Amino acid sequence: MTHVRGHIDIAASVETVFDVVADQTNEPTYNPGMVSSEMVTPAPLGEGSRFRAVARSAGREVPMTIELVEYGRPHHLGSSPRWTAPSSTGRWTSHPTRAAPG
Repeated sequence: MTHVRGHIDIAASVETVFDVVADQTNEPTYNPGMVSSEMVTPAPLGEGSRFRAVARSAGREVPMTIELVEYGRPHHLGSSPRWTAPSSTGRWTSHPTRAAPG
């Protein structure tokens, strides 16, 4: 199993950042590998919300379904994307820093 870790400081509250990241329809605005994403379950956003998305990988477009499997606003978010390649899961956590407002 591959583990990918990263760290980024964002000058915004953890609530604001969580809301942007949790709503997968926003991903094409900050991830150049994501072509499109639309929510296919009724609002409100939360655990069990699903999105139909298209990512670009190796020069081709790959359709997928992304489900939020953990929704602990504003600090914990888990997702499970499913596509033709082997499935994966993701977990996102946030922590305020001194530079972050609120």
